[in-house]
Amino acid sequence: RLRGELEERGKTVLFATEIVERMAYEDSHNDHDEHEEHHEDHEEHEDEHGHHDDHEEEHHDEHEDEHEEHDDHNHGEWDPHVWLDPQRVEVIVNSVADALIELDPTNKEQYEANADAYVAELQRLDADMQAGLANCTLDAVIVSHDAFRYLANRYNFETLEIAGLSPSSQPSPARLAALAKAADARGVNHVF
Repeated sequence: RLRGELEERGKTVLFATEIVERMAYEDSHNDHDEHEEHHEDHEEHEDEHGHHDDHEEEHHDEHEDEHEEHDDHNHGEWDPHVWLDPQRVEVIVNSVADALIELDPTNKEQYEANADAYVAELQRLDADMQAGLANCTLDAVIVSHDAFRYLANRYNFETLEIAGLSPSSQPSPARLAALAKAADARGVNHVF
């Protein structure tokens, strides 16, 4: 919608997150843990013939409806945090420079010089990150919310998220218990 409005006013629009390869957004485990915990409780209430009473069936249907509503209300198809991967940012920087040159060819040399300087910084950052993480024996970190998938993918570690994509989302008790077990088993002592 924003793109359409800007383009109608004659503005050039470049959406950085569409320039690079993006990772599909996968919903946080929080609600799924809660669903699994709820499902296990239902299984315990079956009678000896494997039947639920009417109240349990009604409650189960309500929970399924809530779960479907949650699936329909996700945070978008793509994870937007592309700037956490220096190599993706390099692609964005070069694309922005090309777009500026097309709009303002008289300043081409300045745009190219600025892009080259920024790309050099990004390459140094990437090299520092790779060198700094090369000998890590721990390959997992616990993070407050699900925003670090690009960083983890680039530098080959796993993130265990407390909450979903939104920093204000709250984890379920089941999610916290699962994270505590995972942290203990893997020797993770810090939350970032």
